[in-house]
Amino acid sequence: MQKVPKRIEAVYQDALANIMFIRKQQWTVTGYVLAAQAAVYIVAKESAEQWVKILFVFFAALGGLYGIVALRELSAGLKKFRDRLEWIYDNAFTADERAGLALGYKHSKRNDWVFDGLYGVIIVAAIVTGLGILFLKQPA
Repeated sequence: MQKVPKRIEAVYQDALANIMFIRKQQWTVTGYVLAAQAAVYIVAKESAEQWVKILFVFFAALGGLYGIVALRELSAGLKKFRDRLEWIYDNAFTADERAGLALGYKHSKRNDWVFDGLYGVIIVAAIVTGLGILFLKQPA
């Protein structure tokens, strides 16, 4: 086994740290979007005016769109750091070492199911919030 240069080791550690950070952030972003949807609903239910309700439906849709865009950016970042790891696995280890250690993966859509699920959660939350606002009973 050859000695891995320090610069490659630094890139490897950076990629691992960023992957762990992005994985945590995907849940944080989703949590904030859902909290914002709930806040929009709570504030909207106090309004008697139809135009105000429509405005809050717009806010719910905008919040959902923002969450999806934020998750897409995180997904792109995750792919970049996975690609770096894959390059290191392909170039710093022999084929026998990669096979013996089960290193490397040709990531595909199999790793994106979490993001796809979170997109779905945000979309459903935005739709439910919007419909909930539109069909609220007038406050007494």
